[in-house]
Amino acid sequence: MSHVSAIATPLAAAHTVRHAGGALLIVIGVAVWIGWPIVAVRHSEDVVKSHARLGYMIGDMTITGPLCLASGYGLVQDYRWGSAVLLLAVGAAAFDLTHFLVYLAQIHWPQIGGRALAWWAYLAAILATLSILGVIAWRELVVVTTATGVAGSGAYLTLAPIVLGAIASGALTIWLLRPPPSSSSPPGP
Repeated sequence: MSHVSAIATPLAAAHTVRHAGGALLIVIGVAVWIGWPIVAVRHSEDVVKSHARLGYMIGDMTITGPLCLASGYGLVQDYRWGSAVLLLAVGAAAFDLTHFLVYLAQIHWPQIGGRALAWWAYLAAILATLSILGVIAWRELVVVTTATGVAGSGAYLTLAPIVLGAIASGALTIWLLRPPPSSSSPPGP
């Protein structure tokens, strides 16, 4: 196998993932712009009364959504700036989407057949979101490293916050959303 083939084959595979990741980021950006208004209308009093939820809604609509759309477009079109915007989008999306999913769990939305989803469904959604963002970032680092020949030894350390965030988010979600213990002891006097 020639040196060119050895580089071209993994680079083509990485570009396929890059394009799929870009399309997924566009979907996330659109979902944020559609999801928050629906939640805000259905639970307007709850969103407006909580400065944190109102702040997350504003941040998601003005920062996370546009960053996901911009980086997704940049990756799909193979623009060089797509990689830089991706780093910002992954950080913003990992942070804000985790908070948004926890909020959805707290208000028990969506409901299927009139019943709230189990707490572990939200945990699975958070971990899946963080995993997908991590894979997109990892593959982008492969593209940049393969194309330039160097990314620096610390380039892959940029994924550490995503991995640590996934572990912390999972642990906190399990702790915060766990079902309350059943009371099997008899009532006191």
